[in-house]
Amino acid sequence: MSPGPFMEGENFSIIRKKFSIPASRVRRPFGYNTSSGKGHTGLSRATKFPFASLSDEVIFFQENPNSEQRIMAGTPQFQLIIGPSGPYYYFKDEIVERIRKSFSSTRKNNLLDTEASHQFTYDFIYLLPVKRAVRYFKEQLIDASPRDVLPDPPVFTFYEFMVHVYRRFPGARKVISQAMRLFLVEEILKKNIRRLTFFSPVSARRRGLIRKVDELLTELREYGYSSQELVQGLEEEDRRLHDFALLIDEFEAILGRRLIDEAGAIQQVLDRLDGETWRKLFPHVEVIYMNGYGLFTRPMFRFFEMIRQVCSVKIKLDYLPEHPQLFEHVQPAYEELCKLNPIILQDRKPEPWERQLFQRRRVQQRLEIPGKEVLVQFCANRREEVSFIANYVKRLHLHRGIPLHEIGITFPSPEQYAPLIHEVFTRHNLPYNISTGFPLSQSPLVRSFLLLLEIPLEQYDLKRLLQLITSPFYQPVEDLYLDPESVKLLGQELRLTHLHGHWQERLENHLDYLKQRV
Repeated sequence: MSPGPFMEGENFSIIRKKFSIPASRVRRPFGYNTSSGKGHTGLSRATKFPFASLSDEVIFFQENPNSEQRIMAGTPQFQLIIGPSGPYYYFKDEIVERIRKSFSSTRKNNLLDTEASHQFTYDFIYLLPVKRAVRYFKEQLIDASPRDVLPDPPVFTFYEFMVHVYRRFPGARKVISQAMRLFLVEEILKKNIRRLTFFSPVSARRRGLIRKVDELLTELREYGYSSQELVQGLEEEDRRLHDFALLIDEFEAILGRRLIDEAGAIQQVLDRLDGETWRKLFPHVEVIYMNGYGLFTRPMFRFFEMIRQVCSVKIKLDYLPEHPQLFEHVQPAYEELCKLNPIILQDRKPEPWERQLFQRRRVQQRLEIPGKEVLVQFCANRREEVSFIANYVKRLHLHRGIPLHEIGITFPSPEQYAPLIHEVFTRHNLPYNISTGFPLSQSPLVRSFLLLLEIPLEQYDLKRLLQLITSPFYQPVEDLYLDPESVKLLGQELRLTHLHGHWQERLENHLDYLKQRV
């Protein structure tokens, strides 16, 4: 058996189609250690490795610390493509080409178009971040298909796909809707309100709290936490975790054996899915595409870790390792995906000037003459500056024939120049339109004044109150001063959204409770 494109015995290989790469420009892949004695500083033997959806400047990185891994033709591959965002539907061309080839092979059996559409099978799955993108891309695929005839394309969000897989399991329960789940959460809160230690009877009936409890309950179950796992290992008792452990048990009890929520369905898929089950459920699927995601969750990593042995995976991540500060929010996802030992592809290298962006270090470069005219003029003050600009605009209009409406002027602070512009441009008979930034209602001073009037009408909304007391324009007398941190802590401890009603009584009860614990 001959080795594939990445040769055995090399720690990593780099292939760049049609171009050679100096060894000094080679970037070490994630986790590469030069002290191990296995470093490879030169270029590997180049092998043709066509990818229709990537440009000729594709760079391939492959780690092989055991010197035994081989990537053979036909073997499932896990590819992580990094670089600028590119098209929103990054894999569209590759998917359309797959559909075209599959449709052509189906029609070779002398079937009519309508019959071919029924016999047609997809060999891919495409995962997008939002449902709207899913619907729109399906429409694009149907429009690009022969005679606008196409079975429902396998395009999902990740969580939609997990539920889709669960429903294909034997004996799958009925997956409840979001509205049904909210109703059940409200019921278990009402039923167990006396057993809860953190949530008060008043707060448990608020619609906003019900939604927040539902979101957190869903996330805990989605990550696979049971009530025992939630509270075990705690050094001291946490009333919030105690309440959520109780709510998890009650929620699972109320679902029974016939119902399941989306989070439970996802856990069932992660617990039950293996290579053999995948081949039975999706025998024709060869590759899973995914792009548009910046935030990855633990279920995603578990799914790809499990599926990469039986199905190829291609993930596009908007990430440039040359700019770690700019992509700091994507860094955790990149590091976790790298732990799955993917083939890392970079579809476009940063240009030299792009490498200097968002960097503290500066490289002295030769100054180049700009392609457009630049005039630097010294002026003693703002009045002289505005007068010079007015004369220059007139000259551009009269001598070069540039229409006045095509001339734009920018100022560092338009508010400071506005009075002079009114005076000088009027004297020169120059028409003008000034945009001074935000409207008056959005200026910081006016917003603070409006907040002062709106807060009592909104029953002392805590968020709006914090906006007011943190404003630099709010300077009350000493007796009326409120410490923002104290107000924020008060809202967090008592789960308050508004300072009205019996909040003072709740504060006194909470202080009594803390004194008892001390």
